[in-house]
Amino acid sequence: MNKIFNYHLKKHILTSINWKNIFIEWQNQKSNIIELTQKLKKIYPVGYIIKDREFRAWKALLRHT
Repeated sequence: MNKIFNYHLKKHILTSINWKNIFIEWQNQKSNIIELTQKLKKIYPVGYIIKDREFRAWKALLRHT
């Protein structure tokens, strides 16, 4: 997982966020479907606007996991 993170996300996201939290919560939920924008809002600071490139990097990470 860390290799995929380093390749797709590391350069595009804030260093202070706990990116692994998304996968922990996703694993613990009953459904396989993830609402990415809602999950990202939980881990980013309040009022932070996620740029398109950053969002595409998240989607790429999810495609490769």
